[in-house]
Amino acid sequence: MEVFSALLFAAALSMDGFGAGVAYGLRKIRVPALSLLIISLASGAGIWTAMAAGNLIAGYIPYARQAGAGLLIVAGIWLIITNRFPKKRVPEADSEWVMALHLRPFGLIIQIMREPVRADMDRSGVLSWKEASLLGIALALDAMAAGLGIAMSGFATWLIAPLVAATKFGFVTLGLLLGDAWSPSPALRLLPGLILAGLGAFRLLG
Repeated sequence: MEVFSALLFAAALSMDGFGAGVAYGLRKIRVPALSLLIISLASGAGIWTAMAAGNLIAGYIPYARQAGAGLLIVAGIWLIITNRFPKKRVPEADSEWVMALHLRPFGLIIQIMREPVRADMDRSGVLSWKEASLLGIALALDAMAAGLGIAMSGFATWLIAPLVAATKFGFVTLGLLLGDAWSPSPALRLLPGLILAGLGAFRLLG
């Protein structure tokens, strides 16, 4: 049962990678195999880091399992809200403001979290390994709260981190292959949040 729950969790965290892949396919942006690998490893490393922190925190607080489950529920509800009411796209007219953010790495990562195609900074149509690193960091940061929660609720890091890396690779690749032939429905955008909240509720009641 834990393996199945871990697969659901990894799939939920990889949906954003699928969305990024679709966006790149739509814009005809090519993602080489090395860049795909970097994105996947960054996601796996990010989850490993978050879960290591979660395991550390769990050793110092009472009812860590329940707290972790609650954090998963909150992360899931937050995903549902943000995907139900997505952020507005940054207009091209705001290019000066965006270029100013490019001078600040953290600001750039925020922009990539909002709009993954921003990772192709030179607009070459090919995601270089450096640009893939930024995208990987952005996708990893997006999942930090869920990583903390899943570790505190009792899941094993050795199981979750490789699964997240593998599913991220697969979902980004699938999104690239589908490209503009796929248009995710609003209901599908809510699925990752529902999965996280459901896993949290399951761990809380189990």
